[in-house]
This record gives sequence, C-alpha cells and structure tokens, in this order.
Amino acid sequence: MPQEDYLLNKQLLSGYPKYLVSGINLIDLMNDKTIHEVEDDYNDFITSCPDTSLTNHLTDIHNRLLPFEPGRNIQKNGLIITDSLHLVKGSNRKYILLFLSATDGLSIPNLQNALNLKELLKTEGLASTVKLELYARFSPQNAERVKPYKAIPEEQKRSLNFKIGIGNVAILMREDGTILYRQLGGWEFDTKPILGLIQKDLAERINRSMIL
Repeated sequence: MPQEDYLLNKQLLSGYPKYLVSGINLIDLMNDKTIHEVEDDYNDFITSCPDTSLTNHLTDIHNRLLPFEPGRNIQKNGLIITDSLHLVKGSNRKYILLFLSATDGLSIPNLQNALNLKELLKTEGLASTVKLELYARFSPQNAERVKPYKAIPEEQKRSLNFKIGIGNVAILMREDGTILYRQLGGWEFDTKPILGLIQKDLAERINRSMIL
C-alpha cells in the first residue's frame, strides 16, 4: 500500500534516497487518494526535503490535481470535454460519471468495466439518475465495437495530459459539475464505493430538501 510504503521508507531510509522514494510514494498517494487526505504528509515533505528539484516536482503535481478535488467544480479545471457534458446549474439529484482515456486504444478491461457498470446501475435503479459519459481514444472504424464509449479528439488528449499529466481519469460529479470523487490511472476500481457515494449524497440532499 502506498501509505504504508511512505511511512516505512521514512523510517528505514535517510538522505537523498529517503526523499526520492518518499516523493514517489506521495505521488502514488495523491493519485489514489484526495489531496486533503495526504495534505499533512505532503506539507511535511515540502518543509523537510532540502532538494528543490524534488519539492518543485511534487508541488507541480499537487497543483495540477487541486482542480479535480472533491468539492471543486469541473467547469473550473479547463478540460475541453467539459463543454460536452451538458451540465445543469442548480441540479443536485442527478449525477454524471465521466471516464476519460486519452491513451491510444481502448483496453478490454476498461470496456468490460463500462458495460458492467451500466448493468449495475440498472440493477440498483440508478440508470436514470447517473449519466455515463465515457470517452476514449480509438480508431473511427471501431466505433460500433466499443459502445458505449465516444471518441475523443486529439486536442482532448493533449488537454488531459497537460492538465494532470496522466492519460486516464474517472470523475463522479453532480449534474451541476460539483466533483464528488476522482481516480487517476486505470479504470480497475471497485464500483461499489461509487454507488455508495451516489446513494449517500442523494439521500442527504433529499432529506435536506424535505427539512427546508
């Protein structure tokens, strides 16, 4: 686990190897968790590491990920794909699950995960509540084979890699663009936490509206 590796390396290593390996662990943690969850470890590293090349690199990644943190609005992060999401201002009872794969080609596991999630949403009665927005890089002649994915243009690939420096991202948001969850890297995550987040957020917002 990245968190355990980070704490262990701090104890076992010293000098430049300690900061080099710890920095790598922190990057993994920031990709896997939210910035808020690793903020203390991040601040400790920035203040204690004497090598500015390492701290500058980590700070750059930290700042790239901030616009994708839960609570932020996806309209503020500058992704080109945002214009295609048809966000609804003030809407708080529907959700969008966006998956962007800017790597060339679409892997079979990613495609299968999308199909499985689509069926799971139907089973849980959330098919009309959660809109799947799935985009990937693939050749036009394969468009029929890779549904429900849509093709993304080359400029979106450049935009995603420039904004966060990684080719794949999954973002769960309310229909108004408020981010609830994000994961970077491949799409092999467990879908149960996502469903749990949707159900919890939906229940809270319904209860709040009934109180008001």
